[in-house]
Amino acid sequence: MGSKNSKSQRVNNTRLLNNYNNREDYYTLPNNINNETNDKLFFLSKYHKINLQESDFKKNDECPICLEELQINDKVYLFPCCHYFHIKCFNEWFLKKSFCPVCCETIGNHKIEEIDMALFNRDIKNTKNNQGNDIII
Repeated sequence: MGSKNSKSQRVNNTRLLNNYNNREDYYTLPNNINNETNDKLFFLSKYHKINLQESDFKKNDECPICLEELQINDKVYLFPCCHYFHIKCFNEWFLKKSFCPVCCETIGNHKIEEIDMALFNRDIKNTKNNQGNDIII
């Protein structure tokens, strides 16, 4: 019975790895990344990647890593701390540091509920903003 669970776990791990390796977001990484780098970036695969909408912006938003102004439709990570980063910028940052460069919250250890709550809160904020209601976050 133990070997059946092991085989099942290996199949699940293989599926997760295949999903990770096939993600469009990671095509921005160099082709020659090593296994250690690949393993570290795997922790980021559970976080939501979104295209920024107009309602996501505050005044003068910029990527805290590259300092470029964020644009509508930029692909960014949405972390529970609610800071946005270009995917490529944060991938490079995460290889050196495992925390948000703005608030120093550790990235990679969040529960799935925390990750999904960030998306839920964003959706609520965007819905209220689209209805013309003022919202303070």
